[in-house]
Amino acid sequence: MRRLLKRNIIDIPDAQFLSIRDIDNVDEKVAAAAPSHLQYACRFWAKHLSRSKPSNLDIVELLDEFANQKLLWWLEVLSLLHNSSLAATCVRDAELWAIRSRCSTRLISLLHDAYRFALAFLDCIAGGPGAIYSSALPFCPHGTVLYETYASCASQSVRVLQGVDLQWSPSLSKLYGHTHKISDIEFSPDGARLASGSVDCTIRLWDVMSGACTAVLGGHSKSVIYVAFSSDGLRLASGSVDYTVRTWDAVSGVEISTWAGPSRRAGAPCAFSADGSKLVTAEYNGLRAGQTFRVWDMFAHAYVSSFVAPYFAEVLSFHGSRLAWRSPDGPPRLRDVASGAYITLPYDSRGPIRCSTFSPDGSKLALADDVIRVWDTTSGACIAILKKPSHYAYSLQFSLSGLTLASGGSTGEIVLWDVSSQEPIRVLRGQRGLVTCISFSPDGSRLASGTEDGAAQIWDMTSRDYFQEERNENECGDSTDLADVKMISGIYRDRFAVSDSSDSPESEPASAWTCGEGKGVGLYITRKEGGDRRVCLLPDYISGEHLRIAVAVGHIIALRYPPWQDPTIILNVASLPP
Repeated sequence: MRRLLKRNIIDIPDAQFLSIRDIDNVDEKVAAAAPSHLQYACRFWAKHLSRSKPSNLDIVELLDEFANQKLLWWLEVLSLLHNSSLAATCVRDAELWAIRSRCSTRLISLLHDAYRFALAFLDCIAGGPGAIYSSALPFCPHGTVLYETYASCASQSVRVLQGVDLQWSPSLSKLYGHTHKISDIEFSPDGARLASGSVDCTIRLWDVMSGACTAVLGGHSKSVIYVAFSSDGLRLASGSVDYTVRTWDAVSGVEISTWAGPSRRAGAPCAFSADGSKLVTAEYNGLRAGQTFRVWDMFAHAYVSSFVAPYFAEVLSFHGSRLAWRSPDGPPRLRDVASGAYITLPYDSRGPIRCSTFSPDGSKLALADDVIRVWDTTSGACIAILKKPSHYAYSLQFSLSGLTLASGGSTGEIVLWDVSSQEPIRVLRGQRGLVTCISFSPDGSRLASGTEDGAAQIWDMTSRDYFQEERNENECGDSTDLADVKMISGIYRDRFAVSDSSDSPESEPASAWTCGEGKGVGLYITRKEGGDRRVCLLPDYISGEHLRIAVAVGHIIALRYPPWQDPTIILNVASLPP
């Protein structure tokens, strides 16, 4: 790697403007430019490093040289080898080795930045080696050691003039794959894996370290509504509205069993307990016969207990020892599964309860309608009322300690609440659409969320350097003249329509910019036949309903977002290839 790595290793012109699928005979060119021993080194150097003796001065010197000079060249090779998903794990292993070796603070910071860079721009890097310089590096936070080290390598065709953060945001990685709403998301007990269940009838397993999808589990014929790991992390259970519960090998993704209970009349799965060991099903007996709730041992497939509600009721949440339920016009009730005793919670709202959750120890219950109420499950007393203007919770989750509550809103924001003070302590922004589910990792260092559009996201709960203030949608931030602009009015069939207004197109536009395919944050610059120049945005970077782009004189384009997302970003587009 020290001798053979170089920029644009396959020596193709205009490499920064080509996606990997546009490069002719790419595999043959890679084989000729990168011999097998270089390919092996690029894939596995970090594994060898992690097994070497810490504080070896020769290795420290080589690692410092690699991180400061050849890091982006190595990412190019991984992109060409279709192994971009290895990047985050490699540099994370290198960072941990550097910490054990007590390397310089600068080197450790650079390797940490490389890890965040590989996570944040994974799909962008996978799109082609040139995107590292034209799509990823310009949007890397400008106060990081990585950007300071490699800023001169960024494409001069795209320069970000305003709007990029100085430090990394709490968002570690975005996980794409589901085609419909994510219903449930859960960390494994060791926090290394993530499972997500979706309305698209599949379950996906993710590696938390790299953000890569490791398995897609299919078998349910209808929406998957719950997923849960066993306490040892070896098995995964999924519940669906097809009236079946399936268990899977959580490592290989192989299905172990399918269980429909004693009969279909056992009812549809309503809720898993927090540890995944028990399941509640509900059977509607008729208008006068009420509703039967049954509790099952999930992995033994054994019946535990049941009770009949005197009217049609809904399960709000299930802890394992306690069940929260409510009739359509009555207050919530808590039932002890073992004894059958129950208490009625004083509740003055007749509106729908959108979401609910128990704390891990079962001592608290949170319910959300227009506000979030937290109850003591022993006394039945309301101990906290949490409210924030324009924040309506559609998902809730307690941290392991039960002291912090996360609520996902309809606008994509996640609010972290201190339950004792009843005040928000942090707001996470960056997702689009309604947040449908949330999960804390067992050690509390990560938070995962799923959204209505099928995207999942992993957040860093340990970073305190980044603080997102409320932003003014109308602020542009500098005096750049955006007069005489044309607005891109929206996205139609993956193309950006250019018009003189911001109205959404109702029919196919007469003039459009072809949108680059793939996923990733940043710009994608390409050319169409005939030499026309196009500046394209990767589809997942923005949303047509939220985006306003102004194209001004002097090749200046401005991207403007609503206040709960990114600030206005001004870019100077120059020196495009003919």
